[in-house]
Amino acid sequence: MRTYVVRIWVSADDEPAEELRGTVFDVSAGTERTFAGHADLLDTLRGAHGRQPRRRRGDEDAVPHSAS
Repeated sequence: MRTYVVRIWVSADDEPAEELRGTVFDVSAGTERTFAGHADLLDTLRGAHGRQPRRRRGDEDAVPHSAS
């Protein structure tokens, strides 16, 4: 069993968004990624690789390295 925290972005003016957007935090893996749309959210929860790279919490200031 996996535990996720899903945050849905809501506009300040409470206008309904054209597309569901937000972030998914995988608690056990410590990774967070953004999603755009229902299909992307489902792919994220199923563990599929989406458009956004995964990142670990706390890596915001880390310098990316390239694979050799």
